[in-house]
Amino acid sequence: MNNESKSFWSFTVLGVIFGYLSFLLNNALQSSIITFILAIVFLFIFANILKRVLKVNEKMKWFMTNGGWVYLFLWFVIWVIFYNL
Repeated sequence: MNNESKSFWSFTVLGVIFGYLSFLLNNALQSSIITFILAIVFLFIFANILKRVLKVNEKMKWFMTNGGWVYLFLWFVIWVIFYNL
C-alpha cells in the first residue's frame, strides 16, 4: 500500500472516531464551536504524526488532498447523525 492510501484510510477511520468523540464532547462541554475547533486542531496534529510515521516530507496541502477533506466530511456527518439522535 502506498503512502497516499495509508493517509486516506487513516484519516477516514479517524474522521468516524473523532465524529463520535466530538458528539460526546459536545454533550459534556455544551459548545459546538469548541468541538469544531478541536476537530481542526486534531487534523493538524494528526497530519504531523502521519508525516513522521510515513516518513514523507510533504506540506499540509498533500495531507488535505489525501484524506484531510474526507476526515472533515466524515467528522461532520457522524457528528450530525449522533447529535440528532
